[in-house]
Amino acid sequence: MFFRKATVLECDETRTAAGIISLARNGQLRVERCAEAELPGGLTGIAEWLKHTGDALRELRRKIRPAGRVVLTLPSHLVLTKHVRIPRISKEKWTAVIRNEAQQAIPYPLCEVAWDGVVSGEVEPGQEVMLAAAKLNVVETLCVAAEAAGFMPGEILPVPVAELASFRLLRPGAPLPALVIGLGERSANLHFLETKRQRSRTVLLPRNLSAEERAARLIREITVTRLHFGATASRQIWLLEGKEKKDGLASTLTERFQVPVECLDLRRDSEILAAATTGLVGAAAVQLQLGHLKLNLLPTERRGFVEKCRRRRWLVAAAWLLVAAIIPPLVQLRIEADGLLAAASAVEKELSPLRQNSSRIAEDLQNLGKSRQRLEQLGEWRGSLRQWTTLLANLQEQMWKHDAVWLENMQLLSDEGGTPLRLAITACMLESASPGPDAGRVQHLLDGLAGSPWINRIETGRIDRRQPGILRLDFTLVANQP
Repeated sequence: MFFRKATVLECDETRTAAGIISLARNGQLRVERCAEAELPGGLTGIAEWLKHTGDALRELRRKIRPAGRVVLTLPSHLVLTKHVRIPRISKEKWTAVIRNEAQQAIPYPLCEVAWDGVVSGEVEPGQEVMLAAAKLNVVETLCVAAEAAGFMPGEILPVPVAELASFRLLRPGAPLPALVIGLGERSANLHFLETKRQRSRTVLLPRNLSAEERAARLIREITVTRLHFGATASRQIWLLEGKEKKDGLASTLTERFQVPVECLDLRRDSEILAAATTGLVGAAAVQLQLGHLKLNLLPTERRGFVEKCRRRRWLVAAAWLLVAAIIPPLVQLRIEADGLLAAASAVEKELSPLRQNSSRIAEDLQNLGKSRQRLEQLGEWRGSLRQWTTLLANLQEQMWKHDAVWLENMQLLSDEGGTPLRLAITACMLESASPGPDAGRVQHLLDGLAGSPWINRIETGRIDRRQPGILRLDFTLVANQP
C-alpha cells in the first residue's frame, strides 16, 4: 500500500525522536514536524532503556500528532542481522524456504523472535537474503509503550535498513563498491555496498573504550567483516552524520585503508531534511519511496491487527467516498425536483382558473343538454297539444255538421302498450219523431268521424234511449297517435 505521509519514531540508544515526513509531488521528502527527547545517560539494561523510551514517547506525543502510517525504528544493538544464500525460487516457495533458512541462521527459536527477510543481492547461481531478528518480548514491550503513548506502530524497521535508505537518498550516485558506517553509542553498522548486492553487519562496541581503542576495534571489525563477506575493497568510506569526526576517526580510516572518507550530515547536505535525523529520514524513505530494502519486525499477530485496522479505515474512507459521491447527485436531484415542483406550482396556479372555467363550461353544457331535452320535450308536448287541439276541433266540427248533436263526455281509456290512444266518447243527439231517421243520423255521424284523418277507426258502442227526447251515444274512438 502506498502512503504520502509517515510518522517515524526513532528509538535510539541515547535519544528518542519523532517526526512527520511527507512525500512531495516532485518525489522529495519533506519534514513537516520533528522533535527529540534525550534519554538519561548510563542506562545499564534493556528493561531500563525500554522504560525511559516509553516516557520519551509520551513526551513526544504531546508535541506531535500522528499522521499517516507509524513506523518505529529498532536500535542496532537489539537487532541480529544475517545473510544467507538461496537458489532462485518462485513466490509460492519463498515463505517455506526463508523460514527454513531463518531457523538455521537465527540462534533462537522462531517463536521467541520477531523476524523478517528480504533479497539483498544477486549472486550466481542464486540470491542473497538479508535476515533480521529481535527478541519478541522486547519488540512487544516497545509496541505496548508506543501504543500507551498514543502511537500505533504499523511497521518496525531495523536501524541498519534505515541507514542504507538515508545514504542512498543523500548520495544516489555514489561510486561502488563503498563502505557505509553508521556509528552509535553501543554499536556500529557496517554496510558493504556493491553493484549487485549489499551486506550489513552490526558490531557491538563497549562504552568504556577510548577513541583510539574504538577506532582500532572498528578497523579490525571492518577487515574481518570484509573477508567474511568476500566483499570487494571499497573505493570510498562514508560516515553517517559525522558523529566521530571530532575524534579523528575519518583521518584514521583514511590512513588505514587509503581511500577517501566522507562524513554525511543531514544538516549540512540537505536543507529540506536538516531538521530530522538519519534514522527518521531513512525510515520515511523506506516507507514512502520505492527501491529501498524493507524489513518489518512487527510481530505477526500485530501485523494482522494493523492490517485489519487499515482495511477498516479504508472501508470507512470508501464508505465516505461513496456517500460523498452519492450526495452531490442527490442534492442536484433535490434542487431539480424543487425547481420542477416550483414550475409545476406556477403552472398549476395558471391552470386553476382554466380548470374552474372548464368545470363551469362543462356544467353549462350539461345544463344546456338538459335544457335542450326539455325543449325537445316541450316541443313534443306542444306538437301533441296541437294534435289534440286539432283532433278535438275536428271532432267538434264533424259533430257541428249534424243538427242537434253535442259532445257530452270524453275520457281517455288506459292501455298497457300506451298506443294507440283510445277515447271513450259520449255524444248526445236530439231524438226525432220517428225511429228510422235517428238510426241513419247516428250512422252518418259515425261515418263522418271515421273519415277524419285524425281518427283511425270507430269502435261502435251503444245507444241509450232512457232519457226522453235525447239519444245518448256511447262509442270508442281509436285515434291516430297525436
